Amino acid sequence: MKMARQLPDFQCQSAGLSCLDCGTIVMCVGDETLTAYKISCAENQMCGESRGVASCFEETSPEAEQCHCGDDHGKKPDVFDNTKYIMCLPDSSQVSVPCPDNLIYSHSDLNCIEPPTPTTPYTPTCDQVGFFPRLPECTSYFACFVDSSGSLQATAVFECNSGQRFDESAGKCVPEGALLPPAFQCGDVDGPVADTVECNAFHICFAGTKLGATLCCEEGKKFDPDTNSCSDSVADDKCPTVAQCVDMSAYEYACGGPTTPPAESQTTSK
Repeated sequence: MKMARQLPDFQCQSAGLSCLDCGTIVMCVGDETLTAYKISCAENQMCGESRGVASCFEETSPEAEQCHCGDDHGKKPDVFDNTKYIMCLPDSSQVSVPCPDNLIYSHSDLNCIEPPTPTTPYTPTCDQVGFFPRLPECTSYFACFVDSSGSLQATAVFECNSGQRFDESAGKCVPEGALLPPAFQCGDVDGPVADTVECNAFHICFAGTKLGATLCCEEGKKFDPDTNSCSDSVADDKCPTVAQCVDMSAYEYACGGPTTPPAESQTTSK
């Protein structure tokens, strides 16, 4: 083992020994202020960890297995430093290879690549009390409540189970297919019946059967299910709504599409 050299730019998280890379230990020591030192392992040694403490081990020892090529050939990731990789040579020797500046090693690509763009943590904000989906995917949700000071606060974001989406109207996660608007059926009503998607569309039903094509109200009017007629004073809450996370891009609208905007959602930061 070689002499310890100070690492002035290294940020210690806690005192102790850890692997800086497959050939180097980093030692963090101090009381109130921690100082980092690096220690290079000897030629036939590798950095490894045992019970949470790092040391230099003989390359054939179990603790060094992650860093030692053994019978491997080609490239091997440095499990402690993704800006490097290990080249396993035909004569069973190995060499540590640094990636070019600002690149990291991808073992799936067997090459140094641009690191993924960091994303800003998702932070919901609230305009009203209730439960709301995280748009646009609706695979998670959050709640807005009034705290003891009278201010609106958001909870953490909760994940739905796999294959589920959050249904704002039901206030819970449901199978994703349940968010699709129901296909129109006449049922036992005779006469004009409201469409299940478009507020300005209706159908003529008789004896449980739809008669003819879908009909449209004239421009600016909506179908009122209470009066079974088109009107220019139909409240938005009488219109069918489709969850914002449902992809309706392939839906064939008969009357031009919904005439009311999607239900309001909470402002969110991504």
